[in-house]
Amino acid sequence: MSTPRTAELTAIISSSISTLNDHLNKSNHPPPSFDISSPSNYPSLPPEVSSARIAAIEATKELHALLLGPTDHVLGSSGDYFDFLGLQFIHRYKIATVFPPGEETTFEEIAAARDLDVNETKRFLRLAMTNYVFTEPREGVVAHSACSKVLAENRYAAAWLGHAVENVWPTIPGVLDANEKWPGSEEPNETDNGGITDRLRHMY
Repeated sequence: MSTPRTAELTAIISSSISTLNDHLNKSNHPPPSFDISSPSNYPSLPPEVSSARIAAIEATKELHALLLGPTDHVLGSSGDYFDFLGLQFIHRYKIATVFPPGEETTFEEIAAARDLDVNETKRFLRLAMTNYVFTEPREGVVAHSACSKVLAENRYAAAWLGHAVENVWPTIPGVLDANEKWPGSEEPNETDNGGITDRLRHMY
């Protein structure tokens, strides 16, 4: 009887994580964590350790899909775009800079600081928290995670996120419409009819 693919992937993950953790431990580098005290990036990794990390990432993605099963995987993927709502909310209203990393606040204080509805603030931030951006250590209390700390302290990362959620994401629904309207076109002005792609092109 052949080894189930899930077992093969589990072995790959276990071996790869062991390689990564051994290197981090020998380098006195903290293990991966979303805790605010964790480093924002990995240190420079030797090729074999970098390859192990990539192998673990790829294997966990496949294992996740297999454990969901074909139906749940396909249907679940169709809802992944909702994750962008939480990130767009954080970017548009500059939530990451309402309070500094290392301190705590409340949903009410965040809403007041940005003149937002408190219930909507709770919904969007809790959505983002499912992706490890911010954390709720106690009910109603908001604290930074390692991910939201990046947005608070790294203006380049914050700008990249803003570009993704404000400029790129809104153009995606128009891609197939443009393909149908101008099949096979390579012209830069034959884009989605929302005009967002035109605006994006002028940025460059």
